[in-house]
Amino acid sequence: MAEKRDYYEVLGVDRNASEEEIKKAYRKKAIQYHPDKNPGDKTAEEKFKEAAEAYDVLSNPDKRARYDRFGHAGMGATGGAPGGFSMEDIFSQFGDIFGGRFGGFGGFGGFGSTGRTQRVSRGSDIRIRVKLNLSEIVHGVQKTVKVPKYVTCPDCNGRGAKSDADIKTCDNCHGTGYVTRVQQTILGQMQTTSPCPVCGGEGKKIVNPCPTCNGTGLIKSTEEISFKIPAGVSEGIQLTVSGKGNAAKKGGIPGDLLVVIEEEEHPTLRREGNDLLYTLNISIPDAITGCDATIPSVDGELKIKIEPGTQPGKVLRLRGKGIPDVNGYGIGDLLVYVQLYVPKKLDKTEKEMVEKLKQSENFSAKNAPEDKSFFDRLKKFFVVALLLFTALSAFGQKTEPAIAPLNLPMEFSGTYGELRTDHFHAGFDFRTGGVIGHRVYAIKDGYISRVSVSPAGYGNGLYITHNDGTMSVYGHLSKFTDEIAARVLEEQYKNEKFNVNLFYGPKDFPVKKGDFIGLSGNTGASGGPHLHMEIRRQGGELPTNFLRDGVYDYPDDLTPVIQRVGFYAFEDSTGYVQRRKLTIMNSPGGTVKVPAKSYIAIDAIDKIPGSPYRMGVEVYRALLDGEEFFRFTVGDVSYSEQSYIKSLIAFGESGDDMIKTQVDPGNALKYKIEAKNNGVIILDDYVPHRIRVEAMDYNGNVAGANYTIVRDDSVKAVAENDSLSHYNMLWYTPNTLNTKDISVTLPSGALYNSCDFTYGKVADADPEKGIYSSVWKIGDPTTPLAKSATIKFKVNAPDSLKEKMTLARYDEATGKLTAAGGRYENNGVVLKTSSLDTYCVTVDTIPPTLAPITVSGAQIKEDGEVYFTMKDDFSGISDFLASCDGSWVLGLLKNGRLTLYLDTIHHRKGIHHISVTAIDGCGNSTDVDLEVFF
Repeated sequence: MAEKRDYYEVLGVDRNASEEEIKKAYRKKAIQYHPDKNPGDKTAEEKFKEAAEAYDVLSNPDKRARYDRFGHAGMGATGGAPGGFSMEDIFSQFGDIFGGRFGGFGGFGGFGSTGRTQRVSRGSDIRIRVKLNLSEIVHGVQKTVKVPKYVTCPDCNGRGAKSDADIKTCDNCHGTGYVTRVQQTILGQMQTTSPCPVCGGEGKKIVNPCPTCNGTGLIKSTEEISFKIPAGVSEGIQLTVSGKGNAAKKGGIPGDLLVVIEEEEHPTLRREGNDLLYTLNISIPDAITGCDATIPSVDGELKIKIEPGTQPGKVLRLRGKGIPDVNGYGIGDLLVYVQLYVPKKLDKTEKEMVEKLKQSENFSAKNAPEDKSFFDRLKKFFVVALLLFTALSAFGQKTEPAIAPLNLPMEFSGTYGELRTDHFHAGFDFRTGGVIGHRVYAIKDGYISRVSVSPAGYGNGLYITHNDGTMSVYGHLSKFTDEIAARVLEEQYKNEKFNVNLFYGPKDFPVKKGDFIGLSGNTGASGGPHLHMEIRRQGGELPTNFLRDGVYDYPDDLTPVIQRVGFYAFEDSTGYVQRRKLTIMNSPGGTVKVPAKSYIAIDAIDKIPGSPYRMGVEVYRALLDGEEFFRFTVGDVSYSEQSYIKSLIAFGESGDDMIKTQVDPGNALKYKIEAKNNGVIILDDYVPHRIRVEAMDYNGNVAGANYTIVRDDSVKAVAENDSLSHYNMLWYTPNTLNTKDISVTLPSGALYNSCDFTYGKVADADPEKGIYSSVWKIGDPTTPLAKSATIKFKVNAPDSLKEKMTLARYDEATGKLTAAGGRYENNGVVLKTSSLDTYCVTVDTIPPTLAPITVSGAQIKEDGEVYFTMKDDFSGISDFLASCDGSWVLGLLKNGRLTLYLDTIHHRKGIHHISVTAIDGCGNSTDVDLEVFF
């Protein structure tokens, strides 16, 4: 098959041609090769079709953008032509741009110059998702899928009638498809034309419908479709296979097949843009003497050399071993992060060897003068294991003194180790007086090794790797330096994405202590202006408590506060855990009745001078009759361990998070816990027992509270009169539950502990209230999950609602629905979730709201910012599309406000056409077009 010509070449226009220039060029080509001027000339007819195909793509902003990025591969196997244009398709779809020339193209399907032309209908698009592994993304792949779709009825050939004789001219509109009505108004006679209500604007009526398709001209079928996916695609990219969507009624133009790309997670390699990232753990001896290492790549294992004296945090860049740029701008790199493996336990011989090494000058770590007070304070702690780990992590490194990152009094609104529902707070939040724009400075010598931009998380984040092997992180910045900002903007427009992750080496952006690096702000997931800062070790993988480590001298003589203590009944004799909350004590001194087995949960916060906010506690401790049975030391928590906090806290409790004493077998933070009977209180008698809880901050300040418990066998771990069904799930195996209405699948390791999984139907379907299935209680919301569960509601839905279906959480007290997510697939609505709850199927057919915001009488600020409100009442905004004069424009959506950024690099001074589309979680969309002067 001949290779397709470039569409711009076909029409003879420049790639920057305007919409009007493209239209004029197509008109010229169409007149040149029109069949009336070239009767019987097959070459002219092919060029006529070729020009129509090019115009179909280049006149549509979305198709043109995809073509500019992917070429013909982005338009699918058939290029721009939807199934291959027929002459009738061309005249019906594009005939109106000629203004009636050539007698309205008479002779081609009856599109004469008299009367109103009948537009050929177009079939609906079909959207599918295709999951690719990393190898397929790197090399590109040919995919073949089976797609359920509507096709032309073979018995009536799409007519909808048994024969042509069964199609009659509509008596109401006399075949025109339109009716005209004249009304008398205060402005005089007004004439309006609208589609005929009898024939629906078709001009024809079917008097004897085809029994196979019931007069629609379409039947359901399945087609096997092949298409090529180019190398370098990424999550969320949508490719178009033209003409492979649903067929249209009455022989119209078929819709397109829209292929949305999903990426499978690679077991060892992580993608960042077009680069691949790999963390290589090496031993301390290998780092000192050098070694050969084997690392994975997409095309097999690679051998690399680790030079002697390699420092932790070093990044080795393997050029061209990453992912090809989908636009053809080269190939990314494979970045290897070298990280030292530090053993947590040493035998006697190993300890002796380490002690000998410590006597050598080469292995002597010199402490800075300000660290002396830190070691004095550590005498108050009982955390010897933590100290040993910290010392080994810093083995062979000299710590450089740090300066403060702000020229402000050092005050904090957040500290290390604060408990969050799914993570520990990994750094410190410096207060900035409630305003943005304070200058931020590098705390030590080093180089900028990473710059990240995201609408969530740290927002504008900057990472500095220091000469002593540590890394400092600065989050929520409002602005970078001009040079960094220019690099970021260039990358955003290159990839047409707001999110950016840039990595640099030591020679790219070196910094000295005290150098200006940006301005403080509240970008990303920030509730207000502040500077989030971290100091990390182990190649940037281990955030540390730098106040505890004495990096800054911050006096603190305030004790923590024990806010409340929870008491829980516990039972595990059946092999799975049953638990029930008994009471929450907001003040000490009370007595609680408990069963033979129970545990407690501690809610404590720290207070520090100069701040009204809650801070993180370093050590939690619990004693029974004066004997310690539980102790948890926060210490330093690596990012790989963060999610295990869900097993550590009393998950699902409202208010501040509480550390529970009962230890789950699947909790990887167990090495930080010392517990008797896994933190469970076991009472063999019926006399009162004293419970004491303590909380200690990083500075050794301690708070305590006392309570009394007494055994009462009438207290049970499971509520009586439970009407739900029960299913025993083990934490170390996969678990699957199936009923005729729902299925629930939990992969191995999803549970932290074996549990009594409860489920049951709690309400019937009620479409008038938006409930399109039975309502099911699926598990206990207070059961944490380490991996996502897959929930499927088995429903038969009409085609008109399938794409709009999703799952909702159902409030049993109020009947209120809140969006949970999920989509229709394989005869059901499927959701992957980390939350067990009460669910049902609902639909969302209401598009989002989208409107421009006027700023001081204009729609654009002097600095080029254009604002819109963008909100959705149920499934939420899932995406937005924005363009300026047909090209991608930088935009940020935060808290229901979309900001578009026009700049003098990409946008000339003058009037610009802004187009914005808001898309919700069920595919409903709203468009707004706006002209602004910049």
